[in-house]
Amino acid sequence: MTDPNKQVQERFGANVEGLRQRRGMSVEALAERSELARGNLTEILSGKAEASANTVYLLAGALGVTPGDLFQGMTWAPPAEGGSGYVIEDPKTG
Repeated sequence: MTDPNKQVQERFGANVEGLRQRRGMSVEALAERSELARGNLTEILSGKAEASANTVYLLAGALGVTPGDLFQGMTWAPPAEGGSGYVIEDPKTG
């Protein structure tokens, strides 16, 4: 079974990467605009690192989107309420 936390990291990174590419922005430009170290940003984009709440806001501002836009394709349905936990859509298929 895939670790749901890893799935969230990977989907978040894919969302940020997609927005970056659609804006024609280089990784270096996004790092500069968001005031993140390039290495840290690369780890987030590749799904290897989690983004803190502060980092989410910095990235959203740098990309000109809302923080919620960075979480497209991800929902949480508490198992205690009949949900299945994380629901992560494949970024390639929607």
